[in-house]
Amino acid sequence: MKKIFDYIHKNTRLLAAAAIIGFASMVAAGMMSAEPNYLMANEVIRLHILAQSDCDEDQALKLVVRDKVLELLSPILAQAESTAQTREIILANLLAIEQAAQTVLIQQNSPHTATARLSPALPFPAMSYGGLILPRGSYETLQIIIGDGDGGNWWCVVFPDLCLIDITIYDDFCYEGDDIEIIPRFKIAELWGRITNRFS
Repeated sequence: MKKIFDYIHKNTRLLAAAAIIGFASMVAAGMMSAEPNYLMANEVIRLHILAQSDCDEDQALKLVVRDKVLELLSPILAQAESTAQTREIILANLLAIEQAAQTVLIQQNSPHTATARLSPALPFPAMSYGGLILPRGSYETLQIIIGDGDGGNWWCVVFPDLCLIDITIYDDFCYEGDDIEIIPRFKIAELWGRITNRFS
């Protein structure tokens, strides 16, 4: 038994990466199925991060804030089994989420401030991940606004948790109101490289 625990302890990152690949494979199988799967607005809570502007520096800062916020959200939302539970956790931690984003701005010597809020109905275009479809409509959304929030935005789904899948498999994207279809690129070598980089 001790040998088993020693092995788990020494190989935590490898086992975590393997678990993510397994989950990504299941998502991929669902996406590539013949029948489309729909996630309706009442089944989803999204994360939406608005940059101060579209300049390269502000867009890069947006992604650093994203990573910090997801680092905070990942463990506290791990046990959430519904949108109601996710909402309660987000509201209970809203100040901490805002402070995490603000910490990034301070560390990056940004003159801007961050604001976090849970919006009950934020409009989004339709999004298609192969066979997984989020229809056009208004979604409950954890929104992080950096400065004036006049720049391009990044978003993902925090319940059910698709944020890591988005970051791992897809390129960064912004939307301007049009419906979006992203064709998944399920290349094992590429997926493995991106995941191991996140755990290195």
